[in-house]
Amino acid sequence: MKVMFLGSYEKGEVLLAPTIVAKAIFNKFSKLNHSTIYICYFQDGSKYSRFQKLFGKELVEDNVYRCGIFRLFGLVLKFKPDIIHLSTLEMFYIVLFPLRIFIKTKFIYTVHGLASYEFKHYIKKPWFLKIRAILNEWIVLHQVDYIFTLSERISRFISFYFKIKKSRILLFKNGIDLYPEIVKNYSETIKTVKIICVGNIDREEKGYGFLLESLSLLHIPIELTIISSVNGGNKIFNNLPGHVNLKLKGYLDNKSLRQEMLNNDIYIASSKYETFSMSLLESMNAGLLFISTDRVGLTDYFPPNFSPYIISYGNKIQLAKKIMELMELPLAEKKELSNRINKFSLGFEWDNVITELGNKYSQILNEK
Repeated sequence: MKVMFLGSYEKGEVLLAPTIVAKAIFNKFSKLNHSTIYICYFQDGSKYSRFQKLFGKELVEDNVYRCGIFRLFGLVLKFKPDIIHLSTLEMFYIVLFPLRIFIKTKFIYTVHGLASYEFKHYIKKPWFLKIRAILNEWIVLHQVDYIFTLSERISRFISFYFKIKKSRILLFKNGIDLYPEIVKNYSETIKTVKIICVGNIDREEKGYGFLLESLSLLHIPIELTIISSVNGGNKIFNNLPGHVNLKLKGYLDNKSLRQEMLNNDIYIASSKYETFSMSLLESMNAGLLFISTDRVGLTDYFPPNFSPYIISYGNKIQLAKKIMELMELPLAEKKELSNRINKFSLGFEWDNVITELGNKYSQILNEK
């Protein structure tokens, strides 16, 4: 099987979640002896010339190339992929759709977020950038053969608002690296409730206002750690309740984040909108007790016995009560729940996810 991946690609570990996932899928799928190549673009106009954007080509890492538009055409025609997998939403690759005249390939696009929704409600950008992103998304969604989504709710949204047949939309989950040596051990009496969240404090959809309003209803010492970009600021953090001690920390690499999670008692995903939530899944792999709103896509995968830990977004009383309920669990029940949470996360180990991906590719290629 010959697969060409296209999307953003950067070196390092502290990256945006879609790029982390795209890199992991490419690297792990490549190890299965398939013929693969990854193409990214000369995106940064301040760093790359117009000539590079049209004719440039450079090796980024093994089988990863940064290409200009015309070099991209040449690579596709030479490589003749069975599948072109658009790993992140980008503008540069829409020029490839007319190549279907010359090559027989299936186009797949993974939806990590919905530009048409996020730019309307949450992301502040100049109007022309918003229009470009929304138009780009519309073209991609309507031109690809199949769409991978991370949750059932996003599948329904795409089907309804973009008028796309449900048969073209397939559910495909993200994966995580497992760290069996980094697992929470609930063994101490808790005097200060330690809560951890991950997500930029400037992003309204992360629901931090809702979280702080809920914490203000409690009358116990709370240590709140938020892993976020520390460059910006959010006015809602200017008037913290007196019993809440905020620790704001910059983004961490994967293993350091897991170790930081062990210093806490509960992970809270307070989001108003989140298509999946890698960080919630990673906290579950660390065996951390959790609470999530019903707006987080990962909850679509939860078994019925996790439903008590899903709360309605905006219900402050419910969130406050659920925090106290978890903290007041007997130690044996905390440990048992922690084990169940950890066991659930094992199903998202990358080997399982990549096996599922290979099966989906084969089904797509074998369709009549």
